[in-house]
Amino acid sequence: MHCRDAKVRIQKSMLAGNTVDRDSAPLTGGGALYLRNCDVEIAGASIQANAVYATNAARGGGIWADGGRMRMWRSRVTDNALHAPSTHGGGIYFARSEGAQLGGSVITGNNGGGIAIDGAPERVVIHANTVVRQNHPDDVERCG
Repeated sequence: MHCRDAKVRIQKSMLAGNTVDRDSAPLTGGGALYLRNCDVEIAGASIQANAVYATNAARGGGIWADGGRMRMWRSRVTDNALHAPSTHGGGIYFARSEGAQLGGSVITGNNGGGIAIDGAPERVVIHANTVVRQNHPDDVERCG
């Protein structure tokens, strides 16, 4: 799903088994969701087993949220993967987030890291009832 400058609500849905494959792009990502400058709510969704293949750099095996705001609760982001020389955010990649809240969710088993935050890390709030673990190589990475 590719969304720009939109209001997006995903509820009780599964986004699984999607692939992004770009040979020549310098940077690619958003295996299941690519969100640019969107106001997003994700509730009770499962985002799993999505992958990004890139020659140079890959971001957001499950979700790439660039700008905008995102609120996610009671959801799972699991077993997503990035395949490239440079990877960040196998589960979720936040770039220039205006505000994000993750609550009551599970982010686990993602290859390329669980969550990567590129920009102001204080704008991404991961509530204590969210489980972020067993991601490779990092659970939460602050980059950029």
